Amino acid sequence: MSRPDLSPPTVRITQLASGTSEETTPRFIALAPDNVIQGSTPWQQGLMLVDRLGRLVWFKPATQGRPFDLKLETYQGKPALTWWEGGLVEDFGSGKAQIADATFNTIKTVSAANGLTMDLHEFAITSSGAGLATAYHVTTGDLTPVHGAAHGRLLTCHAQVLDLATGKATFDWNALEHVAVQESYQQVPGVGTDLYDYFHMNSLQMLSDGSLLVSARNTWTVYRVNGSTGEIIWRMGGKKSDFQIEPAAQWAWQHHATMWNATTMTVFDNSSTRNAPSRGLLLSVDESAMTVSLTQEFKSPTGFYVGTLGSVQLMPNGNVFVGWGTQPYFTEFAADGTQLMFGQLPPGVRSYRAFLVDLVGAPADKPAIVAKVYAAGGYQIYVSWNGATEIDGWRIDAGPNAHALTPVGTSPWTGFETVIIVDAVGPSFQAIALDANGNELGSSEVV
Repeated sequence: MSRPDLSPPTVRITQLASGTSEETTPRFIALAPDNVIQGSTPWQQGLMLVDRLGRLVWFKPATQGRPFDLKLETYQGKPALTWWEGGLVEDFGSGKAQIADATFNTIKTVSAANGLTMDLHEFAITSSGAGLATAYHVTTGDLTPVHGAAHGRLLTCHAQVLDLATGKATFDWNALEHVAVQESYQQVPGVGTDLYDYFHMNSLQMLSDGSLLVSARNTWTVYRVNGSTGEIIWRMGGKKSDFQIEPAAQWAWQHHATMWNATTMTVFDNSSTRNAPSRGLLLSVDESAMTVSLTQEFKSPTGFYVGTLGSVQLMPNGNVFVGWGTQPYFTEFAADGTQLMFGQLPPGVRSYRAFLVDLVGAPADKPAIVAKVYAAGGYQIYVSWNGATEIDGWRIDAGPNAHALTPVGTSPWTGFETVIIVDAVGPSFQAIALDANGNELGSSEVV
């Protein structure tokens, strides 16, 4: 009632571990709901934060295309939300990244450099304040080593490090200059038909020494790349692996490779070499012995195959949060693999990645309020404040006019929109948002 312009998908939490509440940290789940088949659902696509009970806290409809990869970053020393919006082309994207502050207003739009358009798979902000982005472009190359055309059409992928102040690339790594098409497991399409997506870069991370961790789905390989020269330091997985990977830790068509420290890594295994359902992997990496072993696997809770998307997040307490990509699910696990939380979006809606985040949101606009006559007497008041993360309750003031209002009722925050019935006849009403200590956070217009 208070925000009829918003129609976000419903998020259901169907399992929550005993002792877990909406105050458990991190408090929020960051999602970027995307309708798999355009126009197939009544829900808006966009960006959303929900609490651990699945209650909506913030929603922003997508306005520049389809939304991907909402996450919490640090920009200019402050918490910031980042995401990508744009159009899908084949299996990649053409769009731009957005950076928003704690008021949820976009403060910077970021494009790829060197004449390329930014791909959907990754945009991140490094610890030094640079942007890190993927970009794809169409080119031609000799595909005869993989039984293709001598001048076949193919996609190559770029990892770009961007100066966010100038928009220029300080580093631009072209996969085709360093990785041969023979490393790919992707089948070459027929002559004159589809592009050959031999590499398919789908995650990037800048490591502490300035090198880049690059995940390539179609070579089944994670590459460590020198951030100055572009030379490949090592390959993990695939046809030319420099590591001995124990069978239980092996992956295929992987996504979202992340180093959490010098010896701990997570990978989303889209389809394991044993043809098992998708899983999250927590791995132990020994760069001295050049070995990789499995610490723990986190199995898909419904036994499904996911396909091409997914994310794995290691929490400071050892818990692991997995977004299941193509399927509309997300799961939190304990370190031993015990399932702690299971949530889902409606059928036909997916979120490319899913993350647990903590953010103090302070929206720039005012709370929204609608007052309607209640049949049994008094008024029914609908109140909401999109993005206000610290609301604990509401107070309703009423009176004969905007200059003569007094408190007539309070209610705890019960979700994105709280409904409060008051005996007052008004006819003027105002909603005041309160924090857990009863302090006023903001007030609506008088209606």
